[in-house]
Amino acid sequence: MFNWISQVFAVTQFSLRSLPQRKGSSAAALLGIAGVVAVMVGVLSIAQGVLKIMENSAGDANAIVLRSGADTEMMSGLAGDDTRIIAEAPGIARDSSGTLASPELFVIINLPMRSTGTDANVPLRGVQTPAMSVRDDFKLVEGRMFEWGLNEVIVGSGAQQQFRGLEIGSSIEVGQQDWPVVGVF
Repeated sequence: MFNWISQVFAVTQFSLRSLPQRKGSSAAALLGIAGVVAVMVGVLSIAQGVLKIMENSAGDANAIVLRSGADTEMMSGLAGDDTRIIAEAPGIARDSSGTLASPELFVIINLPMRSTGTDANVPLRGVQTPAMSVRDDFKLVEGRMFEWGLNEVIVGSGAQQQFRGLEIGSSIEVGQQDWPVVGVF
């Protein structure tokens, strides 16, 4: 029974003693393994962040509807007719102006980070009129609300602290168009 333990010990001891003769290959193997671990940690962190955002976005009164087979908003897309059917479904809250359903477009743009100056992925959400009514914690803290139908944006205060170019009066480029920042929430 203890024979295999002594063999493992002997092989480990042999490998450790021969490390000075194998510096290059040992360093390459170590860097390769460290790289794989770093990439895996990064991917799992992003996945966990997306799940946390989705959990925090929904509540007892809110639901996020994704197309069949989609795990995230980024992977989902619903046609206009589908969003109208969902908005008119029984159980959807209403107020004096209509249903409180907010079909939204979710895209990723690149903006430079304040800390490093390197570009990072930043989520951008296109919304319709009911969007502010379905978010209980929405509060405009600076500037003004964007005007519906114009290429204007409001930005989150956290994003404004983390990324360059999100000050009121500046513009962000989305596709081929500039969108002025008019408010902070």
